[in-house]
Amino acid sequence: MDFLTITCHSAYNYGAVLQTYGLYKYLKDCGFDGKIIDYQPNYFNKPKTNNLLKKMIRPIIRYPDFKKGKRVFGKFIDNNLRLTPRMKNMDDLKNKLENARVYITGSDQVWNCSKGEVGNDDAFFLGFVNRDNDCKKVSYAASIAMNELPDNQKDRYKKLLSDFDNISVREKTGVNIINNLGITNVEQVLDPVYLLETKDWIELINHSKLIEKLKKEKYILVYGFLQQKNVYDYAEKLAKRNKCKVYNVNTLIEDYKLKTDKYFWNVTPEDFLALIYYADSVVTNSFHGLSFSIIFKKSFHLFGKNGNSSSRMFDMVDSIGLSNRIVRNDELLPNNFSYDNAEKELKSKISNSKEFLKQAFNKSEETK
Repeated sequence: MDFLTITCHSAYNYGAVLQTYGLYKYLKDCGFDGKIIDYQPNYFNKPKTNNLLKKMIRPIIRYPDFKKGKRVFGKFIDNNLRLTPRMKNMDDLKNKLENARVYITGSDQVWNCSKGEVGNDDAFFLGFVNRDNDCKKVSYAASIAMNELPDNQKDRYKKLLSDFDNISVREKTGVNIINNLGITNVEQVLDPVYLLETKDWIELINHSKLIEKLKKEKYILVYGFLQQKNVYDYAEKLAKRNKCKVYNVNTLIEDYKLKTDKYFWNVTPEDFLALIYYADSVVTNSFHGLSFSIIFKKSFHLFGKNGNSSSRMFDMVDSIGLSNRIVRNDELLPNNFSYDNAEKELKSKISNSKEFLKQAFNKSEETK
């Protein structure tokens, strides 16, 4: 087998599933044979809080989300990704996985040790790979999603990352963090969703059942996290100026209480893409809300996340000359702007990202 990839593919989250699809499909289209490691440790299902009352109530509140999410995202995964058998822990990964020529970790926040347990799990640093086999350890667009590492993590990261053959991260801040550990063979690449052509995403959109309805509507789409009031207040003002409706898409049933004209709850990944594609404008504080807005050349309005590092989003817009699309002081941005310069920058970065993968696979002929 050419490759095995470990990432957060099973999260009921549009960005997680679509970035997994982006890398898998790109490598497959390049002629490589591979699978996604179906790694689902027990901590994936643990409530992310130490509050006992919240631990008891949260699963009850979120049950409809999990039930519908499992069906919607599970169907997309079954139809579009090739998975290994289920792996629950490091022993499974060490003893039950078939061998591969290249092991890849990424993309997504697989190296974020401040958020849950993923970044604290050596599996996402390919700690299970047997170096006696003739293989390579590679990261593709792994995200640390922090401005700096905690002091108590620096030695661990240095030890684990020193064993990689090729390292790439998604953000400039990630390059700096790893460089400061004394590891210099680090490249910045784009999120896997940028590896595919726009037409590849449109092929998925063509499976959406919302197309005919969305074509008839003029709407602002909000794709936001943390229920940030300023994001929804801004969208309401923008909709009044642009004379259109406000639609919201997400996976939390509790978002029904947010002030919008229509909430698309736990729709399919294909519907999610269609909602962005047909939107008049997109208001978001999500990295992948931003990314698909760029891919589809939409008018987007970018917010940072309250209480969270927004480096990955701000790095992205800075790198292609679109930092003027960051909303500051909640003032309405103009509707129209040019993608001309951004397209040139993006084309170069996509080429560099594909070249990284080409080198990682030691592929002599030109990749797609």
